[in-house]
Amino acid sequence: LEPELNLFGLSVMVGMPHRYLSQLIKAHSDQNFNRFINIYRIKSACEKLADPAFDHLSIIGVAYDAGFKSKSSFYATFQEIVGVSPAEYKERRTI
Repeated sequence: LEPELNLFGLSVMVGMPHRYLSQLIKAHSDQNFNRFINIYRIKSACEKLADPAFDHLSIIGVAYDAGFKSKSSFYATFQEIVGVSPAEYKERRTI
């Protein structure tokens, strides 16, 4: 959920070369690093959008909490992974 997280930074944190870490992520998830991280970020956003305890946050607030740096990136990634917009997802929670 850290917005500044990147492959190189994570490789330093775990103590392995970034190329090896990238290969490891690809081998075990069939995703590149950015997609792998964004799936976790969208999962976090979905949990918050579905939980009334987070209704005090705007959709953009949820996006920033999930580690996205921009509204456009969040909306595009959310739509791609979930298949609906964040607002539609949140609305369906109340149906």
